[in-house]
Amino acid sequence: MVNDNPYSFVLTDKPQSILTIPGAMDIAMELNSLSKSFNMAGWRVGMLLGNEANIKVGS
Repeated sequence: MVNDNPYSFVLTDKPQSILTIPGAMDIAMELNSLSKSFNMAGWRVGMLLGNEANIKVGS
């Protein structure tokens, strides 16, 4: 499971991540972006968060 969450720091004062749900680190990964939260229009600065073993499988 992959959650695309680039606006999590923009639309709320209380950002949420799917990875805070118990057990989610075992099965989920999350995509996020610094471009949105720091008003860097046109920049592509992102990150993939999750369990290291899951990320290595996808690379």
